[in-house]
Amino acid sequence: MKNTILQTIGKLGINGLQRRGRRVLMLSSMTVLFTSIIAFASIPAANGVIYTCYSNTNGGLRVIDNSTTQCKSSETALNFNQTGPQGVQGPAGPAGPQGVQGETGATGATGATGETGATGPAGAAGTSEAYFAQEGSEVRVTTGQIVVSKQVPAGSYVINAVVDATNYDYDPQTLHCFLSTGEFVYTRLGVIGEGGGGSRRIPMPDVATFNAPTTITLTCGGYNISVLTRKITAIKVDAIH
Repeated sequence: MKNTILQTIGKLGINGLQRRGRRVLMLSSMTVLFTSIIAFASIPAANGVIYTCYSNTNGGLRVIDNSTTQCKSSETALNFNQTGPQGVQGPAGPAGPQGVQGETGATGATGATGETGATGPAGAAGTSEAYFAQEGSEVRVTTGQIVVSKQVPAGSYVINAVVDATNYDYDPQTLHCFLSTGEFVYTRLGVIGEGGGGSRRIPMPDVATFNAPTTITLTCGGYNISVLTRKITAIKVDAIH
């Protein structure tokens, strides 16, 4: 960089002397210039600038230490930077292509097992009570009568009654049975010995809620019909939905 500046300064001095035809003076001036550059440790200045004075009368060019020397009134100050000013930042380049996706990393180690949580409070006890009644002796129910019953305390119940009935008449007959909770059935029974339709097991499911102790009854009736095994099962529950 220093050589480039010196070459530039030399050209300026030579051109000035050529215009005036004084080549001898140019060589003397350059000798003084090189001697000045070597002699002064503050040239270039701390800011990197070389300060010179150009003679307006004879075209001479001399290097000065601007901290101690100023150009004369017959001279023009010429300053040279060893380092040029920073240029304007260029526009951002286009985005590069997306890189290849990296390989999947190895699976990390399994973490430690957490501590067992505290035991929650015990839930309220559910209702699990069953009430059951059964009769097995044969009863003719031509006029209609209670064939089995079971007393239960207040509460909600799932009820299932079942009765085995046989028609002893020579003609088909109808058996009608009623639970005291509201369920009822009518069943047509055929004649014994004619296709087996004379005997049948009849289920009767129901649900009910009682506000006080209650007797659940099953009543059956039918002309010349007998009932054999009959049962009532009542299971107490918390609620009926």
